[in-house]
Amino acid sequence: MDFHDFLYRKRIHAEAFQQARSGEYDDLAALYQAVGVKSFDQQKKFIFNPLRKIFPLPEALVIAPSSKASGSAHPSADSLGTDSQTAPRDGFPFPPESSPKAAPLQLKRHLPLNKKR
Repeated sequence: MDFHDFLYRKRIHAEAFQQARSGEYDDLAALYQAVGVKSFDQQKKFIFNPLRKIFPLPEALVIAPSSKASGSAHPSADSLGTDSQTAPRDGFPFPPESSPKAAPLQLKRHLPLNKKR
């Protein structure tokens, strides 16, 4: 993945950014090539939101996540052969009906520490 693709994944319009601020674009591209994706993302994370607001990527150009990556990590209820009513939600081991109820919170009264008896 090159710097241009990285900006698209961050929903920043790379061409508009390069045309408007070519010096800053070139500096960031050189740093991206020098340190790699993860280090660059961690070092320059605070820059992405302002750039995203100034150079937003049009909705027609937004990169959709690949179906292969999302399908293999979490199989859907349809692929398991179960109906969606009884299938557990992502991150929850039990359907909502069988989840345990929390006990009501009981507050205890404490005596003041400085009170003489």
